[in-house]
Amino acid sequence: MNLQQFKRFNNIGGLLVLLVATVVYTLTMESSVSLWDCGEFTASVYKQQVVHPPGAPMFLMLARLFSFLAMGKPELISLSLNFMSAFCSGAAAMFLFWVTTHIARRMLTNMQDTTIDTDRAIAILGAGLVAGLTGTFLDAVWFSAVEAEVYSMSLMFTAMLVWLMMKWDEHADEPFADKWLLMSAFVMGVCIFVHWLNILTIPALTLIYYFRRYKATTKGSILALFAGIGILLFIYIPVILWIVGFAAWFELMFVNNFGLPFNSGALFFIVALIGSFAFALYYTYKNNHVVVYNMLLGVMFILIGYSTIVATVLRANTNPNINMNAPTDVVSLSSYLKREQYGSRPFLFGYDYTAEVSDVIETGDKYQRVGDRYEVVGKQIEYEYSGDKKFFPRLYSQEPGHKQLYEQWLGLSKDEAPSGSDNLKFFFRYQIGHMYLRYLLWNFVGRQNDEQGMGDIKDGNWLSGIGFLDAIRLGNQSQLPDVVKNNPARNTYYFIPFLLGLLGMVFHFTTDKRRAWVVLMLFFFCGVAMIIQGNSPPIEPRERDYIFVGSFYAFAIWVGIGVIALYDMLKTKLSAQTGAVAALVLGLIAPAIMGYQNWDDHNRSNRFAARDFAANYLNSCAPNAIIFTQGDNDTYPLWYAQEVENIRRDVRVVNLSLLGVDWYINQLRRRVNDAAPVPMTMTPENIRGSRRDVTYYKANPSVIDPTQAVELKQLMGFIRSDQSALPERADINYFPTKNITFTVDKEKVLRSNALTPEAQTQMVDQLQFSLPEGKSSLYKNDLMILDIIAANNWERPIYFAVSVNNSSYMGLEKYFQLEGLAYRIVPVVSTSPNRGGIVGNVNPDIMYDNLMNKFKFGNLNSTQAHTDSDYRRMIYNFRGNFARLADELTKRGDKERALAILDQAEKMMPDHSAPHNIYSYTMIDAYYKAGAYDKGNKIIDIVANRANQDLRYIKSLNPNQRSAFDDDENMDGYFIESFVQKCRQAGQEDMAKKLEAMLLPK
Repeated sequence: MNLQQFKRFNNIGGLLVLLVATVVYTLTMESSVSLWDCGEFTASVYKQQVVHPPGAPMFLMLARLFSFLAMGKPELISLSLNFMSAFCSGAAAMFLFWVTTHIARRMLTNMQDTTIDTDRAIAILGAGLVAGLTGTFLDAVWFSAVEAEVYSMSLMFTAMLVWLMMKWDEHADEPFADKWLLMSAFVMGVCIFVHWLNILTIPALTLIYYFRRYKATTKGSILALFAGIGILLFIYIPVILWIVGFAAWFELMFVNNFGLPFNSGALFFIVALIGSFAFALYYTYKNNHVVVYNMLLGVMFILIGYSTIVATVLRANTNPNINMNAPTDVVSLSSYLKREQYGSRPFLFGYDYTAEVSDVIETGDKYQRVGDRYEVVGKQIEYEYSGDKKFFPRLYSQEPGHKQLYEQWLGLSKDEAPSGSDNLKFFFRYQIGHMYLRYLLWNFVGRQNDEQGMGDIKDGNWLSGIGFLDAIRLGNQSQLPDVVKNNPARNTYYFIPFLLGLLGMVFHFTTDKRRAWVVLMLFFFCGVAMIIQGNSPPIEPRERDYIFVGSFYAFAIWVGIGVIALYDMLKTKLSAQTGAVAALVLGLIAPAIMGYQNWDDHNRSNRFAARDFAANYLNSCAPNAIIFTQGDNDTYPLWYAQEVENIRRDVRVVNLSLLGVDWYINQLRRRVNDAAPVPMTMTPENIRGSRRDVTYYKANPSVIDPTQAVELKQLMGFIRSDQSALPERADINYFPTKNITFTVDKEKVLRSNALTPEAQTQMVDQLQFSLPEGKSSLYKNDLMILDIIAANNWERPIYFAVSVNNSSYMGLEKYFQLEGLAYRIVPVVSTSPNRGGIVGNVNPDIMYDNLMNKFKFGNLNSTQAHTDSDYRRMIYNFRGNFARLADELTKRGDKERALAILDQAEKMMPDHSAPHNIYSYTMIDAYYKAGAYDKGNKIIDIVANRANQDLRYIKSLNPNQRSAFDDDENMDGYFIESFVQKCRQAGQEDMAKKLEAMLLPK
């Protein structure tokens, strides 16, 4: 086969992988918006808004082009962006094919050869095909490929960077070959504002350059590696962070010191930077400093790509509805890029979680535009701790609950202080083992389920499918309950991709050590190096496997090289051509089994749940309402629903996690869509910068008697005034009582039609509540909740989403009224027991209309729609709400509607969408109370059989394994025992006897 024929087949092969991968992802992509950040990104793409720090303007602009595929139909916007991710991930697989064939060709041929033996060509192309398809079916890659997030596009650019360096490697001796290097620099700059992950490829790319340009030595290789790390740090710190920081320094000087207009300093810096580059390029070119000239060109091309950050400032100044951090000038942009709101984690030196704060150190000023200058509105601070700093601190987090988790991971007794070696123990056991190697094995060995792993044998572990090996770690898998065995996310590859990758790695190091080191550095820096730098806390909001896809792609290269290793072994036992074909066929087993196993749980087609659940939150609210939300999944999908699909644009969503910062509070003062401004008494000056970040409780009888309740408006007026400043610290405010009243405007409440006729007779004249016990301070978001309620003065309905943590209720929960997925504040004292998560009363008429007529469930009743762990948790909560409404209707003698609402829950959220378990007791109880014993017994039978299987599995485990299931064992047994009694009380003797037969000896 001549070289041109090979290149033609190579190009076709890459395009074939692109086609296969894109078709796979397109067939399985979500039919609407997804959970987590996807709602924020989709809404921001549609209207070119500003996303959370450090921003993604390049992603937003490129994605906007794909949004035109929707042909002006808002409901297709999310689908078009999901297709963009599918295409980008397909392109990444294509580049993976070409990178692998380049490496394989280096191993088997001389790059100057004009012909390639057919058997070698088959082996090379087969290696690329196996690598490309393996990359296609990777669990973590597939997850991001079917939703509108930045990671697919980031992976595409990362794969493109490696491919561009391989192209340079191929043409390095030709004239103008360095154009590939400049293109790499430009792509790197462009990708910075898709996601910063691509810069982690730099050490590996530096080794490619070194091995191609110089005679390699051990010392030279080490120096080249450190040079690559230096380049990485240069791009991350001076380029990404400092350039805007320098511009901000000039801006402050020009505006505050010289009295010049806003942006004058930034413009001066930009002109000076461009002028300096122009002069340096001219000087180095004229004096023939080729290396320096090329380096300057590279940095310039990176900065050209980096310049897309300007779009963030331009869009922020248009005051879009989503304007995270409002980076309207270069000063606020600097803070935005540094992600200052998220804080920092220690790297080389720091304290552990037992250290106590001894002092607060001011490290700088925070500036904002005020009038015609930038004013100091707060201080940047760092905490000083008692004791000595420790090297390589891994046990640093003092977040609530983290101390207990550290002790759990380290095997420490309660309050036992960690030793210096415990840092390394946690690093290897949790950060490397749990947060990286576990993910690596998910992708190349198999996965237990899609539940978040907590370090025990129950959830989130890797799984091979080889019984005796899995039994050693996770117990006898043949005894597993059916619902666990049949979980679509239970995927087993029998070590085949992993072993093929190890074979490829070993063969690579034995035949082409230099390029093997390149792949190893790509694997390391996109994986373990991220763990070292990221310094993960002992728990994350969700699994983070998707951030390591660059590392998994590197290992996929070795899976492809495994085909070359098989070819090398088989060519002497078979004919060379037969050996190449056999190696390809054997190699294809790896991606084939991955694709087969992963399809069902990665298939999000026919699913609209995120959009519909967002609409359900909004439709739980009366017209012109304000709803407090808290997390990503009860906020971002709501933003999408309103901004893109124009669903309930009259409702104002107020996110409590953002309500503690002034820029967000001030944005709430503006009208958004069809929603009026949020009422407040706090002025922008009252909450500017760090003002009232924390307001402390301090009894002061001379101002207000702390034993007496004070009117909420009066309390807000006091906190708002200068009188609330502490005598010893004028910059800190206090409040003198925790006992509060809020006068009810009954006429406004009656006009709102919020109350049933019975509840209208129970209206109180005042809400009387106290701040929760132990709450000795009000953070700014707490303060603003109270201020909004006071300023609203019963004009608009105010709701708390059911997903909001009860610590944010501010003691108002006894005045809650459940109307769907939100509690409305009403002037009626709740008669509910306020335990087990049940708070407030139920308005049966409003809630029935919402659940029966307005709520949709994203097609989750279809067997064709996959329900993952996030949606399963939501469904369990939703069923509880349906059951609660049924209970209320039964109490009122309306059993017909009670049964209708329970049947609706079973119809829209059937067992296959979220398997019934002990948390379905509310549904069973509601059916029993409504007299539908047959329907209740049907669920009892399902749950009891599963509980019985659980108990049998737990009893098959050894004592160490069994301890992880102590709570499950107790709850399963309790469920069966308690429902034996319930069945007997209801006269269901046959069911009671059936349950008794399921009880196992204790």
